[in-house]
Amino acid sequence: SAIIQCEMSPERTDVMFDFSMPFEINDDNAILKRLGMDKTDMATLKDLLPTDLFEYCKEHNLLESVLSEGSSESSFGPPPSFPSVARLPADDF
Repeated sequence: SAIIQCEMSPERTDVMFDFSMPFEINDDNAILKRLGMDKTDMATLKDLLPTDLFEYCKEHNLLESVLSEGSSESSFGPPPSFPSVARLPADDF
């Protein structure tokens, strides 16, 4: 198992971590992309976002990066299905 050593400066402005094994940090977006959960359709966005926010994002072309290929305003199909996620036992963390 990994050992993590943490040191903090007396002023608490600098923190140093030392890991005994390779370590990788993933942000939420990277995890969603790996799970195939980074794309949706216009209808789902319209249902999920408040109306004002949806209209603002649409007017300023902020939705294209999350739309599935071929998705348009007229695609009112069901939300995409998400792949199953394997659960790890709590002692694996």
